This record gives sequence, C-alpha cells and structure tokens, in this order.
Amino acid sequence: MLDLEVVPERSLGNEQWEFTLGMPLAQAVAILQKHCRIIKNVQVLYSEQSPLSHDLILNLTQDGIKLLFDAFNQRLKVIEVYDLTKVKLKYCGVHFNSQAIAPTIEQIDQSFGATHPGVYNSAEQLFHLNFRGLSFSFQLDSWTETPKYEVSNHSWLMDSLFASMVLAKYHLQHV
Repeated sequence: MLDLEVVPERSLGNEQWEFTLGMPLAQAVAILQKHCRIIKNVQVLYSEQSPLSHDLILNLTQDGIKLLFDAFNQRLKVIEVYDLTKVKLKYCGVHFNSQAIAPTIEQIDQSFGATHPGVYNSAEQLFHLNFRGLSFSFQLDSWTETPKYEVSNHSWLMDSLFASMVLAKYHLQHV
C-alpha cells in the first residue's frame, strides 16, 4: 500500500517520487517505469477517435489513483484518488487516511481546516468538501437522527469507504 504526502495545489508523492501538477506526461511515465515493482497495473486511457479532445489518463488501478493529463500539452492537470482504501494519505506528515484512520468529513475538516461548509449534490448523492486546490467527495450512506455533520439543516452519516480526493490547480496554464 502506497504511503503518500498530499500537498494541495501542488503534488502527491513520497520520498522517492512525486507526481506534480503541471509535470509532463513523459516525466510521469518515467516515474512509473522506475518504480514498476511498487506501482503496478497502470492503464493508459485515451480517445482513439479524437485524442486532442479528451484528457489522457494514467489509471493506477492497484492504488486507486488517476492522473489526468491535458490532451493538447500533455501536462498533469488533475490527480484523483478515487479509492481511499488502497492508499495511505498524509498532510503535513500526519495521516488523515490509512487502514487505521478512515476519512470522515469531521476528520478532513480537522486535517485541512474547514474554510466553508460542504456542498451536497442530491442528484449524485455526493457530499463535496472543497479546499483551495483540493476536493473530497463522500457518497451518502444513510439519513440519521443523530447529526454527524450539518449542512443546510440536513444531517447525514457519511460512508468513508466511498470517499475520493481530487488534487488540482484552479487554472493550469498551457505551457
């Protein structure tokens, strides 16, 4: 299981390697090749019909991480951790996600500091908690009488197993 440091608006990595927003596709591929014994099962997803219209994605299936590259300039624009059960994540050296620590809204607020209330999308049944350059999504598990988290006079219990994290810059300039 990968143990990674999250740097909002910048990177996801460890002491040996780092995926940095804005890095070229070739550099990310070089990291994956060099660490192929640790990072396994990488899928390359792209559009054969219109390769310059859709992002190129490196999907690290074993680790629950997607690296989205701009189709035109091939620079990393989004890092998505879509399965938090497959990685350990820390911020400023302190784990907020591991086998012993399940990410909850309260725990994420504690780690990153709540700046404003989250947003619930009823169509997707997802609760989004946004910070500058970092976003967490929690799938709604069930309604509850005991408030776990209050937003717009609604209370619900979140299932942390269906949480995801997205690391991105607000505006990635074309280089």
